Amino acid sequence: MAPFVSVREEIDRAWRALDRRWRDQGWDALTEADQQTLALRWLEDETDSGSLAQYFENDSGDHALIT
Repeated sequence: MAPFVSVREEIDRAWRALDRRWRDQGWDALTEADQQTLALRWLEDETDSGSLAQYFENDSGDHALIT
């Protein structure tokens, strides 16, 4: 019987894989869906740790249009 894997663990695994692809291959090598996923994650991370202003002031805000 396969070990139980939580939904959160699956999400974390998928996020790490996408983050690795971005770091190894670069932004332009990602699919549009992957770019949107990363950009949305960056928006969430920046606003969770600061504010919307922080998002736009940091590099992640460069991807606002795709988000």
